[in-house]
Amino acid sequence: MILKSSGKTNEFLERMRNRDKLKGVCGDCDYRNICGGCRARAYGYFDDSMESDPGCIIDKHGWERVKEKYKK
Repeated sequence: MILKSSGKTNEFLERMRNRDKLKGVCGDCDYRNICGGCRARAYGYFDDSMESDPGCIIDKHGWERVKEKYKK
């Protein structure tokens, strides 16, 4: 179901609901349709809401990327 406002769809919300657009570990994860990862955390660390959730225990590579980014 797509929420509409004044006859228009919200592109951002449509993209967020489409779990097939997830990247990295989240995109390949067997639980993506149940969990989907934290989109806010992905955006906060990688400036991309569709990136992998670096806080996920399955995505150890994502956490390594965060440590490298803020190592400076």
